[in-house]
Amino acid sequence: MLGRSDQADIALSHPNVSRAHAKIVRRGSDVYLEDLGSAAGTYVNGQLVKEHLLKQGDVVRIGSNRMMLEQGRMQLVDEEGNLRIDAFHLYRVVGKGMRILQDVSLSIYPQEFVAIVGASGSGKSTLLNALCGFRPANAGMVLLNGADLYRNFDAYRNDLGYVPQDDIIHRELPVRRALDYAAQLRMPGDTSAAERRQRVEEVLEDLDLRAAADRAVRQLSGGQRKRVSIGVELLTRPSLFFLDEATSGLDPGTESQMMKLLRRLADQGRTVALVTHATKNVMTCDKVIFLARGGYLAYYGPPEEALRYFGVGDFDEIYSRLEQGDPKDWGSRFQGSKMHRDNVVARLAEVTPSAGGPVVGAMGPAAPAFAAPPPGFPAAAASGRTAVRQGAAKVRRVSNWRQFIILSKRYLDTIWRDKKTAALLFAIAPFLGALDFIVWKREIFDPQTGNITQALTMLFMVALITVLVGTITSVREIVKEDAVYRRERMVGLRVMPYVGSKVAIGFLFAVYSAFMIFAFKLAAIDLSHLNPAQLMMLLVPIVLGTLAGVMWGLLVSAVAPSEDRAMLFVILVLVPQFVFSGGMVPLKDLGVAGKIMGWVTSSRWELGALATSSHVDQAAAPNPGMPGVAIPGLEGVFGGGPQPGMSSAIRDQYGDIFQVNLAFYWGMALALSMFLLVVIVFLQKRKDIL
Repeated sequence: MLGRSDQADIALSHPNVSRAHAKIVRRGSDVYLEDLGSAAGTYVNGQLVKEHLLKQGDVVRIGSNRMMLEQGRMQLVDEEGNLRIDAFHLYRVVGKGMRILQDVSLSIYPQEFVAIVGASGSGKSTLLNALCGFRPANAGMVLLNGADLYRNFDAYRNDLGYVPQDDIIHRELPVRRALDYAAQLRMPGDTSAAERRQRVEEVLEDLDLRAAADRAVRQLSGGQRKRVSIGVELLTRPSLFFLDEATSGLDPGTESQMMKLLRRLADQGRTVALVTHATKNVMTCDKVIFLARGGYLAYYGPPEEALRYFGVGDFDEIYSRLEQGDPKDWGSRFQGSKMHRDNVVARLAEVTPSAGGPVVGAMGPAAPAFAAPPPGFPAAAASGRTAVRQGAAKVRRVSNWRQFIILSKRYLDTIWRDKKTAALLFAIAPFLGALDFIVWKREIFDPQTGNITQALTMLFMVALITVLVGTITSVREIVKEDAVYRRERMVGLRVMPYVGSKVAIGFLFAVYSAFMIFAFKLAAIDLSHLNPAQLMMLLVPIVLGTLAGVMWGLLVSAVAPSEDRAMLFVILVLVPQFVFSGGMVPLKDLGVAGKIMGWVTSSRWELGALATSSHVDQAAAPNPGMPGVAIPGLEGVFGGGPQPGMSSAIRDQYGDIFQVNLAFYWGMALALSMFLLVVIVFLQKRKDIL
């Protein structure tokens, strides 16, 4: 048996390895490899397997361990901290054929610290994403220890640490708690709480964060927050570390400390690649990449040689030099230089791609100085085929249910930790409910002294308020953690548990808000004409309306690119709730389009259910009129006392909402919320880049 357990025949000590990960079984003269339901999966020749007949030369990958069957025996190599990156002829094209990465070839040795530097628009992040496989080059090849990364991406996924420019942590949580939640999601489900705590403490120690472990992330400095984001990635001990603008926005002193930290991480056994605009501390790196505008490789080599190569006295002057000439000329100059031969050609000549690697094509002729490819390298320039990455394998690091529980606990924790926001959210419904004592007369439903117009206006306001409350409380909940979601999605987070946790907590809040609104209605309005069962039937649409508001808010949050935009998009949700509910303008007067909009408007179904459940047409009196007012032509409307024709006028105004099929209206309100759920899940899945 192979696994993390001490009882395993072959012990593989790595956070991504399950206790009982896989086993090797001999059946006659054949040798089979069986996955034992591992969290991170078992890969043979880059393919996820459940059971596989091993053949001579098969390469097995479990965690950071590579095994090869040779002469009937498994040869084990632990590649943790020993991965090199070799890139051949990388191109990236966007839009209508615009190239933003131009024939880039380079090699990064294990445990090297490399900075990727260049002006805006030079393709720094594009190159970083191509090297780590998150957004592959359109053409070219990236090898990790000779294995094609794009074809074997899932086998190496757990060896890749990636820190985007935005923080990938929840700022409301204490540092230790934030890391623990990340560990629960990223580490195998059979990892004990003690093992998880030990790993979290190790990361805190490595990053000098022990003193800040119990402080909320939002209370930390920019440099400390970036360290916590790095800590999230270190939990699973990746061998390759990619950082996009990790020093952006930091003061010079903090930037220097960050670069020293990354230097130390590389020395501890990680290959580190960093995109940065800052050049003051690039001497900390082993190699530096300078990109000219348009994605041309202008330099790759030791930072101390860069100043001499560009003929400048300061690294910042290199930016000006690159802007002065044609970017293509800078690329050609480097390809013909000794620096290119020493740092690119010579290194790549050491590489022989693993057997079975794909043939991939460049999008133009190979660079002249690189015309003779290293042994075993496919004829990239002649093949004309583009880079291919295998589709994501279905690996379940943590079960759907466990992910849902972890995410729900984390969501509740973030709400609870932000005391002021939590207090405000819980105060909204009681505050709006208390307005009933001011706005409405207690006898509004009384058959003699009540007012059916005011009663209907009140129900209309209830329908709008419930949707408003639900929308406002959920409109930030996805967009505010977009960076966290995208990164966790890359390492196994599934969409349904994530969205489900938002909906579940949103539903609890909807029930709370609905009960508060309903309770204040009972206290402020005389509803004695309804028996207990009818009162419960009145509560149902209030709950459904608030839940619908939560779903509309989550939909906006999934669509909006930022929190500020999300609040503006709320207007697009709430205005139709006013117009197409049937409470202001009869739907029959809005034509076909208005009727269609009414079908997809949550307030329309809530208002109809409220009007029928409250028996407003039987309880409240028609409009008592305006005694003493005489307006020519309107005496029949504003005359003194109740008017028999008023009821029919009101029915014409509001349609058939007084005697609707409650089950149908409840079902439509719920079905609309479920439809919104499907759309939210779809939108979240569209954010995938892997």
